[in-house]
Amino acid sequence: MNELPNHWFTEMPFDYEFKYYTLLAHIKQIEGDIDEFKLLSSLKNIEASLSILYDIKYARDGQTDNIRIVGIDFDNMEIEYDYPEDNKVVESMYDLCDVAIDKYENTHKSLRTKWRNIADLLRLSNIGINVIKNHGFLYIKYGKILKIYEIQIPFPYKTSWKNVYVKHVSDSKYNLKKLSKFIDEQEDGVKHYRCEVGIEFPIEECAIPILKSILYKNLI
Repeated sequence: MNELPNHWFTEMPFDYEFKYYTLLAHIKQIEGDIDEFKLLSSLKNIEASLSILYDIKYARDGQTDNIRIVGIDFDNMEIEYDYPEDNKVVESMYDLCDVAIDKYENTHKSLRTKWRNIADLLRLSNIGINVIKNHGFLYIKYGKILKIYEIQIPFPYKTSWKNVYVKHVSDSKYNLKKLSKFIDEQEDGVKHYRCEVGIEFPIEECAIPILKSILYKNLI
């Protein structure tokens, strides 16, 4: 995904219209990536941008008389401070910050909708017996390929679906008999999940993060 240029928010002279269209171009890029099912990188980009924007929004009233937030360095994900000489410029920056939050929030909403729709298609089934442990394996039928992953699901205390551990083990031609043998060779009590993923969905950018969220939801 194309990142916003370094110091795009603070580059002078401050041209509200130019920066607004720079923002729109970035939003359009994210929307295009969402349409291509690049959900994980899009989510990270949106969340990182919103985190900085909300820091600016809610830090505004806490600034001293001399120091103000004047922008964002999106490359380094840092808030930038300065001693502004023109309060109108600063106010324009704050206004654009509010606009940007609305744009990113709407894009985040679109991403969540697509995420839920795909999650409904990924019918994850638990094929474990007498499962007592929070780790095991995930088997994905991806076209004619069997993808095997080792998984570790954290207990739901100060964690999220992002903390679900998924490590790729192997790829091979899909063979149900070999899969059954692999499962039989594993220790008792571990989890075994299976699902089929359409090849239109990228594994790392789409299927895996959504499956992680489903696995975590099943635990809690």
